[in-house]
Amino acid sequence: MTRAFLLRLVGAALIAALAATLITLRPAAAATLRPHAIVTTDLVTLGDLFDGAGERAATPVFRSPDAGVDGALPAADALAAARAAGLAVDPTAIDVVTVVRAGTEVDEAMLTTLVRDAVAGRLRVAPESLDIDFDALVGPITADAGADRPVTLVALSVQGGSGRFDARLAVDVGAETRTVEVGGRAVEMIDVVVLKRDLERRQVVRADDIAVERVERRRMGRSALAEPDAVVGLAARRALRGGDTLSPVDLEPPRLVLRGEQVTLSYARPGITLSARGRALADGALGETVTVLNEQSRRTVEGIVTANGVVTVARGTQHPAAATAALTQ
Repeated sequence: MTRAFLLRLVGAALIAALAATLITLRPAAAATLRPHAIVTTDLVTLGDLFDGAGERAATPVFRSPDAGVDGALPAADALAAARAAGLAVDPTAIDVVTVVRAGTEVDEAMLTTLVRDAVAGRLRVAPESLDIDFDALVGPITADAGADRPVTLVALSVQGGSGRFDARLAVDVGAETRTVEVGGRAVEMIDVVVLKRDLERRQVVRADDIAVERVERRRMGRSALAEPDAVVGLAARRALRGGDTLSPVDLEPPRLVLRGEQVTLSYARPGITLSARGRALADGALGETVTVLNEQSRRTVEGIVTANGVVTVARGTQHPAAATAALTQ
């Protein structure tokens, strides 16, 4: 009984040892080819092409296509390269692997910003004041996705009077640099207030009477107004036409008192409040001093325009008795 037990024990040990040997000798799982690969460097690795490449994932096997370009790699070539590198691979039904080189798009907006900032520095103006007009459309260019500076300006010439420029740009496409030549015109612009409709003399400007437009600076005088707040509430000094830009000489404070028109004269001090009708002898805006004729007494009195059609005789400008006489007699 003991001998039989020992034999069974030895047999079990041999079976376990054999199983362990078989497990140790079992090959690692084979790598599987992907139908699509996206790469970001100049070289395609086994890890880019195969799932399960393991320690051989970083092994380079092919050169990458240019940035932004899709390449077609025959599956047979990918499998052969893997086997040559010692990577076990599974058979595949894939015929072609699509290899895409990721990139950063350098578009016209990016080029415009780059050129505008450089031209502004040459002309000593604010970059935001320049409009850049290229001679021809600049199509998007794909730069290397890993580039710190996808595009750089390497040469620039600018004509100060006309704003004409020529620029040479370098685009980092990976293993090499692509040169792009662009030309055009840089135009300095300003914002100005423009009338949307005709205004008669002395007509007050409202917010909906104006718009702000961006125009070439060289077409405008230095006095052109740019802020709507500097215009709204003022009156036209002369007749103005829709489409006109505005300058300080075109506007004035609105006239609340007009020469020859009837106004109300007002005078107040402790214990005395007087008012009378009179005729203004001059135009007057808010806060201005005008002379008014009391048509009943035929006397004149000076006062300050305080409201539409109201002139207030200020304390100190008239002796109380004189002011009372001028308003009441």
